[in-house]
Order: sequence, then structure tokens, then C-alpha cells
Amino acid sequence: MGLEIDYAIKTLTVELADADDRRYMQIPAYTPVVVVRSKTYLKDSAVVSYTESRHRADRFSSVIFAKGH
Repeated sequence: MGLEIDYAIKTLTVELADADDRRYMQIPAYTPVVVVRSKTYLKDSAVVSYTESRHRADRFSSVIFAKGH
């Protein structure tokens, strides 16, 4: 498609579970969940991708690998 990806920004927050979280993850009200939101940008600064994932905080882990250009 000829798109040139420039960078991505990923944000991790801890929020209280909403109704969908409680239903799909089978967790009680007032349970914290980790919310990961990511935006990927093209060279012209246009957003090409947005993702959001929600995870049980008691089972969440993350590995971050960063490499310079």
C-alpha cells in the first residue's frame, strides 16, 4: 500500500472494570483492569491504527523491547 509507518504511542492505564469487562472477564464490580491503548502514525502524522485492549490486573504482565534506528 506504500504507507510509511513512523512511530507508535502506547498508553497503559489502570481503570475500574466497566460492565463489558465484568461480563467478559467474569470479574466483580470495582475490580481494576489494565487498559492498553495504542496509536500508530504514518510519516505524514496521520493515524493509521488504533487499538485498545483490556486485561485483568491480577493476570497482566508486559515486556517492552525498544531498539534505536
